[in-house]
Amino acid sequence: MSDVGTGSISSWNRSDNADDYEQVIGFLQLGVTVTAILLLSVSAIGMINIGLAGIEQRSHELLIRRALGATRASIAIQVIGSSVLLGLIIAFAAVLISAVLVWAIPWMMPADSPLEPPAYPYTAAMIAACASIVTSLVGSLAPAIKAIRLQPALALR
Repeated sequence: MSDVGTGSISSWNRSDNADDYEQVIGFLQLGVTVTAILLLSVSAIGMINIGLAGIEQRSHELLIRRALGATRASIAIQVIGSSVLLGLIIAFAAVLISAVLVWAIPWMMPADSPLEPPAYPYTAAMIAACASIVTSLVGSLAPAIKAIRLQPALALR
């Protein structure tokens, strides 16, 4: 390029090379991963808390089932199953909402935008759905253990 004052040609120093971008993207991916793990941990703790409170409220029902012959395994399956079913429903709803939002992006972009509309991240959606289900499973273990430790004789009080 020609400098207006002297007519000399100057060189451009480029700091936006591919290595810099890869490093920034790596840090962003690490940050998003750590944030996701923390959010899933908080979700699991919340599910444990709600599950334990639910077991307290349903203890009479569960004790009557045990007194009528339900096995500890069937009680555990009931508690874990309800939590995992809720996780499946939430995961399905989240994937559906994200698909609709990604599908709507081209209509939100200006007509002369040089950017291509994004493709739906199927792999990320499957990983998120699986993480939701695993979080539901982990969050239901403590309530299930509490439920199977209830003594049927307490139902007679």
